[in-house]
Amino acid sequence: MVIVKKIENEKELADCLYIRRMSFIVEKNIPQSIEVDSLDTFPSSIAHFLLLDDDKPISTFRASEVNSETIKLQRICTLKDYRGMGFGKISMEYAASYFKAKGYK
Repeated sequence: MVIVKKIENEKELADCLYIRRMSFIVEKNIPQSIEVDSLDTFPSSIAHFLLLDDDKPISTFRASEVNSETIKLQRICTLKDYRGMGFGKISMEYAASYFKAKGYK
């Protein structure tokens, strides 16, 4: 079963950072000093999300408030073995629903 959730603890943040490390640092050779920043903490001033497939962390994104109506999605990625299966779409649909329910447009 696939679920998307806002992270609730440091272990889930570590799962997000692992997915990002594999996707951005290892695969795309983005320097860690650029990929990981001061917003990558728990708790954080931004929201981090994790997509789980049968309890296995496979995709992540984070979201920050631009203004009272707008959210910016960042660091969107999925582990290589799970790409092309619609998990990114599931994450984006969840984000749209989650933030619309909180009053964002």
